[in-house]
Amino acid sequence: MKRNNPREAIKCCKEAIEAKADNPKAFYRMGVAQKANGELEPAKESLLQAIKLAPNDLIIRAEYKSLMELMNQKHKEWYQKMNGFLHSDKMQEIEQRDQEEKLLREKIYKKEFSWGRSEGDQD
Repeated sequence: MKRNNPREAIKCCKEAIEAKADNPKAFYRMGVAQKANGELEPAKESLLQAIKLAPNDLIIRAEYKSLMELMNQKHKEWYQKMNGFLHSDKMQEIEQRDQEEKLLREKIYKKEFSWGRSEGDQD
């Protein structure tokens, strides 16, 4: 991480974990590297594992809290984008087109079944 290369840091942390699976420092550093690399869900899992191994470590807990705040912010941004799309002119155009297609299908359906009847047929 000091060399600003999160992928290499993740690789090194995995090797450290393979050597010693109960190393909270390796899980912590891997979580930090994953976060820096944009891998938020794996970072969460790594930091949770670090917390399980060192439950009293305030630095790990602070990093986990920071990650959760970032994830919440990303989720809010995504929902705002989706909400903006759902209420946009483009979405209204799509809904209008869907409604027109539905009416057209209903007309075609009614016409298909009315063609098969003779004048003397009744319901």
